[in-house]
Amino acid sequence: MDKFQVLMKKFSPDMIEDKILTPLFIQLNTDDWKIKCQLIDLLSAVISNSLFLNDKLTTMLVHLVQDKIHAVREKASQLIINIICQQSPQWCDSMLIPKI
Repeated sequence: MDKFQVLMKKFSPDMIEDKILTPLFIQLNTDDWKIKCQLIDLLSAVISNSLFLNDKLTTMLVHLVQDKIHAVREKASQLIINIICQQSPQWCDSMLIPKI
């Protein structure tokens, strides 16, 4: 287990949302596609723990799949595919399918 995952286990989901996810969401409003791609890469580390896969995060990921830049859409799509592979079909049915 890498240091980031150990650190993530020490924080509550509310703290992670306030201190990490909310600033990331704000940064994702940029028009710079390279920054969006880098932020999606950062999100993949946070999302490795299913505690942080909440409604707000999944909605944002689905929104990124509709971005005007192909590279952003591609990265967001790959992240969603990775999430689907890690989660149960019931979770996908309740959290992702209604948003797509």
